[in-house]
Amino acid sequence: MIILVVDTVPLVLRNMDRLLSAHGHEVIAADSGENALKILKRDHRIRLVITDLLVGGMTAVDLFKANMQIERISDDGNSSPPEFILLTRLTTESQLQGKDMHLLQESIDLGFVDVLFKPLVREELLRHVRQIDTDDPWAPPPEPARHSQKSNSAASRVTDHLQQLEEKHADIEANLGEIRETLSTFQADYAHSKRWMKLLISEG
Repeated sequence: MIILVVDTVPLVLRNMDRLLSAHGHEVIAADSGENALKILKRDHRIRLVITDLLVGGMTAVDLFKANMQIERISDDGNSSPPEFILLTRLTTESQLQGKDMHLLQESIDLGFVDVLFKPLVREELLRHVRQIDTDDPWAPPPEPARHSQKSNSAASRVTDHLQQLEEKHADIEANLGEIRETLSTFQADYAHSKRWMKLLISEG
């Protein structure tokens, strides 16, 4: 199966190439959404697109929508557009979270196969790849009920991941509080010792 991987980080592209090639797939890499779209327009054999949320001056949602406008005609008739998997990293910073969450929800609503998070659980991705590889590329689009089930699963995954991030963030804040308290005590002890040292030197 031919898979298009879209990411602005070269290391991610290389790692995904090694992982998917090791399982018998042909991988095409694109370092931006614009380049990915050019590839999708000329190569209709691509069955799966694995993309980051933000890919250059384009989002994964922009890429998905533009891809759906491409007319795909082969000797056997019209072919189905490739499936999309979102692979990204979320942040707990409130300024970014709202924007990211809106894009994640939109990707789920549009029909992305799933939303996966970095660092990647390889078997989770490979399970989706195997499923898509065994599907009929000429089959009609999934029924709305199936799409709804996928959307609910992906939405649940996003919610769970955000909850885990929030818990980790809370743990880090708690640990930082203890470190600050220890540092403050150390600084006070150091200042006290320094004053005594100066006093002893002056008396000596």
